[in-house]
This record gives sequence, structure tokens and C-alpha cells, in this order.
Amino acid sequence: LSAGDYEYWLRIAKKYDISIINKKLINYRIHSEQGSQHEVRENKNLPDIILVLNEYVDKINSPKIKKLGNDKIQKIIYETACAQNHHGLFELSNTTLKKIKNNFKLGDRYILKLANTLSINRSSNYPQIFYDYLGKKIPN
Repeated sequence: LSAGDYEYWLRIAKKYDISIINKKLINYRIHSEQGSQHEVRENKNLPDIILVLNEYVDKINSPKIKKLGNDKIQKIIYETACAQNHHGLFELSNTTLKKIKNNFKLGDRYILKLANTLSINRSSNYPQIFYDYLGKKIPN
């Protein structure tokens, strides 16, 4: 789903009662040549869905659902920073890491920040050395 799709459904959920039907009702075909997939692969900045989620998460009354929304935001930010590092955008990756507001993947963030500072791609052997030192394996 694109950010526009999410925003649309959140606007509907805000105005009307909704329910989840735990049954597959449609098929959604994804292929490498479709425009949205190309845009996702080419975009190295934070995706627009962050703007949509930030706007709506603050309005959630349920602490449990609000936490899920905030955790999703933090995950998207972290994954974007990892992708930026992978593409050699080390300074941008560190800037993106600063947007994480809680202790989400704190140890992994320090390793990624160190790799960015040393201009080391996360997929090289050097981050594994850092993780081995800390007794961890690099997360996929």
C-alpha cells in the first residue's frame, strides 16, 4: 500500500466504525516493473508513510495500539537507515538514525552508527567483527 492508500483508510476509520474480516477477499499482484515498486527501490529518503503514521498515531486513544503505531514508525526509520548505509549514504543514514525516538534496536543502532562513521557498508565483514565483539550476529 502506498502512503495515500494508508491515509485514505485511516480517514475512513476515523469517521466510520470498521471491522477486520479475517478472510482473503482480494489478490494483490506485485511485480518488479510496477511503478510503486520502482519508486520504493529508488527512494533513499524516509517514505511518506511516516508522515501519515505520525499524523494519526498521536490521535489514538488506546495505549496498546498507539505503541504498535509508534513501534512501526521506529522500525521503518531504522530499516530506511540500514538501506541508506547499504547504498553508501553514510551521512544520510546517521541523520535518519537520529529520528528514532526510543530505545528501538539500541545496540544495532550503535553498530550502524559506527559503521556509518567509519564509512563501512553494513553488509561488509567489518560490522560482523563489531557484532562478534559484542557476542551477537548481524540481524537480517
